[in-house]
Amino acid sequence: MLIDEKTQNMNPKKPTEQNCVRLPHEEDSVWEYAGFLWRALSRTIDLVILLALNALLVWATYHILRESQFLPPVSLRAIFGTIALVSIQFLIVLWLYTGCLESSAWQGTLGMKLCGLIVVDEQGRPITFGRSSCRFFLGAFAQEPGTLNAALVVLTKQKQDLEDMVSETLVLRRKD
Repeated sequence: MLIDEKTQNMNPKKPTEQNCVRLPHEEDSVWEYAGFLWRALSRTIDLVILLALNALLVWATYHILRESQFLPPVSLRAIFGTIALVSIQFLIVLWLYTGCLESSAWQGTLGMKLCGLIVVDEQGRPITFGRSSCRFFLGAFAQEPGTLNAALVVLTKQKQDLEDMVSETLVLRRKD
């Protein structure tokens, strides 16, 4: 069970700040719910990393297709097909990057790690690949109305956005 320092005193070393939490398996660490700006910064870092990775994959795919002489002649149909292939490839890479890292011992992506963020379930336990995938696909659809998700993070007690609420997860930041 996640110990909310604001409502419950289960540890004598209670911090004075509001909205601090302790994870059951890390009693010495104090965490706080991650706000919108920390989440946005971590996503920006991840986007830069993934765009660079995707550029390498596109370059490699192009050269493999060119060497195998599988590239069709340049046409509008070929251009749209290539865009579709690259988009699907990027979505798969993004999903695996997010799912594997959030369900790993890091408990978050590289951007989250650099910002001091982790993802846990509502009991404070690490999440599974399935739960991380749920968060990812819900987030992919919930990002369209970005202002709604930003408002949810700002207005909810545990600073959860739509995908966190549905997948029953929390994003926490280590309190220094």
